[in-house]
Amino acid sequence: MGGDSTTEKYDVVLVATGRRPYTEGLGLENLGIQTDRLGRIQVDSHQFMPLEIASTINGYAGHVNYDAIPGVIYTFPEVAAVGKTEEELKEAGVQHNKGTFLLQANS
Repeated sequence: MGGDSTTEKYDVVLVATGRRPYTEGLGLENLGIQTDRLGRIQVDSHQFMPLEIASTINGYAGHVNYDAIPGVIYTFPEVAAVGKTEEELKEAGVQHNKGTFLLQANS
């Protein structure tokens, strides 16, 4: 992306693989959204898409249940979570059950 060239040395490098789009059957073509042969939404060389397409996608984003989207931190060991934290549930006054699992039991 420009700037001075540098060389870095690392003990560990994260490589994420296995990601693929799940766009088949969504009817994107009915919205004027073009996909490539792998199902990826077409963007330009700067990874931008036309404003009207981004606005259309954003309009549908209001229907996403963000509490059901998992998150992960790629550390060692990895940390993952889905939904609200215990603190958020307590603050909202939501009754909940708490469970714990020893990481050692996973190996």
